[in-house]
Amino acid sequence: MQSLDRLRRFASMFGRRDTRHSDSSLSGQSDSESPGSADHHAAPIQPGDILGGRFKVLGFLGQGGMGCVYAAEDILLRTSVAVKVIRSEYVADEGRRSRLIREVRLGRLITHPNVCRIYDIEECNTDEGNLLFLTMELLRGETLGERLSRKPQLTNAEAQSLAVQLADALAALHRAGIVHRDFKPGNVMLVDGESGPRAVVMDFGLAHRLEAEAAAREQVTQTDLIAGTPAYMAPEQASGGRVTAASDVYALGLVITEIFTGLPVNLVLERTTQKSGISVAARAILNHAGRRMREPVVRCLELDPARRYPSAVEVHRALTQAPTRSRARVLVWSAAAAGILILAAPFAQRYFLKRLPAERHVAILPFKQVSGDPVEADLLSGMVEAISQDLTHCCAYGSTWFVPASESKTLGTDAALKVRRAFGVNLALTGAATEKNGFVWIELTVLDAASLRRLRSATVKLPIAGLAAGEADLAAECVSLLDVPLRAPLSLHVASATPGALQYRQKALEYLRRSDLGSSATAIALLKKAIAEDSRYASAFADLARALVARYSLTKEPSLLSDAELACAKAQQLNGQLDSGVLVAQAQISHFHGDTAGAIQLLQRAVDKDPEDAQAAWFLADYYDEIGNTLRAEQMYIKAMEAHPGDWRLYAKLGLFSFHHGQYVDAERYYRTACELAPDNVQATYSLGGLLLYLGRYREALTMLQHGVEIKPSAGGYSNLGSALFLDGQFAQAVTAFEHAVELAPFDHRYRRNLGDGYSRLGSSDKARIAYEKALELVDQQIRNEPGNAALMGARALYLAKCNRAKDSRDQVSAAVRSHPDDRRLLFQCAVAMEMIGDRKEGLLLLKDAVAKGLSAGEIQTTYELEQLRKDPAFPALVSKANIN
Repeated sequence: MQSLDRLRRFASMFGRRDTRHSDSSLSGQSDSESPGSADHHAAPIQPGDILGGRFKVLGFLGQGGMGCVYAAEDILLRTSVAVKVIRSEYVADEGRRSRLIREVRLGRLITHPNVCRIYDIEECNTDEGNLLFLTMELLRGETLGERLSRKPQLTNAEAQSLAVQLADALAALHRAGIVHRDFKPGNVMLVDGESGPRAVVMDFGLAHRLEAEAAAREQVTQTDLIAGTPAYMAPEQASGGRVTAASDVYALGLVITEIFTGLPVNLVLERTTQKSGISVAARAILNHAGRRMREPVVRCLELDPARRYPSAVEVHRALTQAPTRSRARVLVWSAAAAGILILAAPFAQRYFLKRLPAERHVAILPFKQVSGDPVEADLLSGMVEAISQDLTHCCAYGSTWFVPASESKTLGTDAALKVRRAFGVNLALTGAATEKNGFVWIELTVLDAASLRRLRSATVKLPIAGLAAGEADLAAECVSLLDVPLRAPLSLHVASATPGALQYRQKALEYLRRSDLGSSATAIALLKKAIAEDSRYASAFADLARALVARYSLTKEPSLLSDAELACAKAQQLNGQLDSGVLVAQAQISHFHGDTAGAIQLLQRAVDKDPEDAQAAWFLADYYDEIGNTLRAEQMYIKAMEAHPGDWRLYAKLGLFSFHHGQYVDAERYYRTACELAPDNVQATYSLGGLLLYLGRYREALTMLQHGVEIKPSAGGYSNLGSALFLDGQFAQAVTAFEHAVELAPFDHRYRRNLGDGYSRLGSSDKARIAYEKALELVDQQIRNEPGNAALMGARALYLAKCNRAKDSRDQVSAAVRSHPDDRRLLFQCAVAMEMIGDRKEGLLLLKDAVAKGLSAGEIQTTYELEQLRKDPAFPALVSKANIN
């Protein structure tokens, strides 16, 4: 007899198959239940063989519990068909054989565009015995199961179309008195059509007709009754009870839920010893489909078959009937007639939705509590941050992207007024919480970011005791309001984590995005509490890994990396796969260990897994740049920019990359685009101002930098503004700006040095000396913690020169150059120091070496300490060799 291995070898003769045909058993037995060495027909069917004198075999398509499927040509009609060769035991068993023939005859009566046509059953004699085979419609495409396994997730419109088609297909079967009994995504083929994919139900359970028609003719065995795929069986089917059309309705509900949520079937239901129902995650995401789709699906999945729709006919009717006027809308009209329209307004907001722009650039604003007993602030803020993560991970696609609440929060209490110009968004998502009688009502509102006009709103009611678990409901309602497609399931972790663990993790998210030591310590402590509450909470381990890596970048404590590696491994073990965030954390760990090549491999996996993940693309570009592959780095930056058009952050990244490589024209173009997209973004404004300053265009730089400090005063902004004023000859104004910088960052040695330079130009030598000595004191403190830091060593040599300690400066220069002979920035600082202590010969040698290693002419031309050197006859030749791009 032909073995399974032999069939596989036979199938490989045909290479890659571009035609597919599902082959679960006509008796309802699933592929997974087929014996591993099923007894197929004895003689292998070869290409060119003629079956029944009419069908020429073209190729092998697949196999299942009932036989093998081949592509064939109908010689008489000159058309392609699929031929299913029935296993020998079906041919030998007279009862099975007779029932199969009767049911094929019945199946031929079904003509429906969403049901695979059965043409006929044929029989022919061979040397091995009789051969029984079915001929049916040949379908080309992919199964619904295959489509659900890849990104992006189906849009709401696509999902709704497929749901209606599937209900219509099963309705056609039920009208003909047929129960499918093995309805699942693997038994649905998606065929390209003019108006989108056409869903075609295959292998539709011809082995069992409804008892009302079949009871008088045949006795259905217990084995037949429990046939099917366990994951999709209705409770009565799984327990061996009576199988009816309502059993198919249950499977239909599961498949529709999979289509809309993207969740695998094992996460669609929440089963315990006491109950079974739709999981929290699935129910939340179904809200996105709207009541017209959600309510029929919930009824399909009732445990009691008597509470379900009696057949798919009623399901199809429920999915396609015109929506009735909602209770809320009736209430609005009634209230208007009574002169109390204002009371009905909250109900009306959910149903009267204004059109949103096609490109959705959304800032998520911090939620505010407006009344009631105070809700724990960290928990509410953490939930909003979790929702920000959900939307970014699951919905950021193409021209849809999000600014998280943690970034919006930096704009202060009037963030709604600023987000459009600060982040280049056109929409803002806000939330207002009201606590009353143990519940929290959260009103979600979508605003036009320019006019602050309310476009859409909805209210979600959550029990305060289970507030953390409401993240999934809130995220799903946000998706529904914004009307954006899901490319990944929302909030899967919520369905499985304990309430205490959820709360600790959400509180931690409030601190995780901050970059200071105190916040990182708080985040780590809260995530460890979440893990103590639920040791199988994969998302908490993933976030802990990110928090530990972030803290290591601040403290360089080696134990943090070891702990982060353990957290990554645990997240992978619990989740079964690494999400892109964990891969990024692992890549950072590898990079910190000096394995940049390994980091690149991990990040490439993250980008392959999720091409829309801009963060992974940024890190990957940075690491390519670090190993000298600048072309690949630039390609990654551009790829990320093209994936999210209109996102100022990507242009700013490309601007910085171009600046680092001396491509100043490109850098200016990218920075200006970032400023056009987000005119009041402080990072983009300061970046462009700094570049213009570097290029010696002081008046232009002044305009940008003054705008920057008006948006958000910062030490760096005031320092650059002071430098622009200084180089423009406005020394008094420069000193004022430098003093502001020192006030905002009193422990940064660079701002003290700049202040000293300002005082020196004004002739205030005593104030200048005090500023330089303070700068030297601060840099000495840092060197004690980082003794080999090249930038600090170069700065110390310069400050010693400014403090008139020539010998100490010369000694520091010698030590610094010995330690870092290839660092052009250090060589330049040492050259300036030598010029200041009067050793021009040594200064010129160091400057020449710095130029040879890539120092730009701009830095030389704008450094005021080199004024006298620039008059030296040797200077023009030196500058001509510098990088002038």
